Amino acid sequence: ATAKKKKLKPSSRVTTASEVSLPAAPAPEPRSVALRWWPAVILTCWSFGFTTMQGSDLWWHLAGGRWIAQARTLHFTDPFSFTCHGRPWFHPEWLTDVILHAWDKLFGTASLVWWKWGILVATFGLLFRLLRQICGRSGSAYLAMLAAIAVGAPFFDIRPQLHTFLGFVVILSFALPLSRRLWLLPRVFMLWANLHSGFLLGLFTV
Repeated sequence: ATAKKKKLKPSSRVTTASEVSLPAAPAPEPRSVALRWWPAVILTCWSFGFTTMQGSDLWWHLAGGRWIAQARTLHFTDPFSFTCHGRPWFHPEWLTDVILHAWDKLFGTASLVWWKWGILVATFGLLFRLLRQICGRSGSAYLAMLAAIAVGAPFFDIRPQLHTFLGFVVILSFALPLSRRLWLLPRVFMLWANLHSGFLLGLFTV
């Protein structure tokens, strides 16, 4: 029995987890490096906002916001169409309409592009921050953000759907990684549900 034990090959020995050498974790990126990426992020998001307006329903939303401001009520009845005039009006984007109307009244119609730029910078700036938090590298986070904003560029119009892009990234920032501020999610959804019907995407994401 002793002789048989001596004939065992070294390769047959079981390697324990403590004996396995793991690669060293990469050093964290200096904060100064991360901060220097932000001008590139902001300018990139801003540049993708220079798109030709394709949705003529901007005028519909401006008219809806003006009607809400004048009627001073949230009990919506259809004031525009002929066949459904006076009937209940399901209008989930009413708050966006009010915002667009107020912006137009204060700063002019041409300045609505600044509203679009602000939403885009906030959305993809938050996405860049989230991706950098996950992967730990600003360069990789920037490339992933750039891919996302390039795919979404055809849909960057002055419409309520921009709020859904922002809301979706906000939900991701709560969930990846899991945040202790999940108690804020109901408030986020309460606001989002009155800005655009795309809040359903956020519910599916959660």
